[in-house]
Amino acid sequence: MGVIVLISMLLTPTVAEAVFSGSTSQAMSATTARLTAPNATQTVWSATCERSTQGESVLTITVDSHAKVPGANRHVITAISPAGTPAPTKVLAGTGQTQHVVRMNSRLMTGTWTYGIHGSYAVPGSNNVWNGSSLSRTVTCA
Repeated sequence: MGVIVLISMLLTPTVAEAVFSGSTSQAMSATTARLTAPNATQTVWSATCERSTQGESVLTITVDSHAKVPGANRHVITAISPAGTPAPTKVLAGTGQTQHVVRMNSRLMTGTWTYGIHGSYAVPGSNNVWNGSSLSRTVTCA
């Protein structure tokens, strides 16, 4: 009889029960980069509006020098028309002198333009670009 009980205990499945308790946590650190506007006192720049001999107006943004924005791997000049339309941008090649020229029909140029310079970070190997805050000014074209 004892053998039958032993055999039936070995052949009969049993329920295993276990209780686990305890917890762990791991601190996760994450940071974000913030690209500030170029330093206004270290940025020497201006904009002028003129009429060309072909009857169009020309907005010329001249950057004599600017400070490098920490974390940026390029700097960009922007211009927004009085109607709110962005003009093509220009990526600066270094921190030296450069000019960005926007040519348009004179009737589209009339009014107050907003122009700016900002640092950006173009992520290598991708099309992703992080744009920083812009240092902006205005110029009125007649």
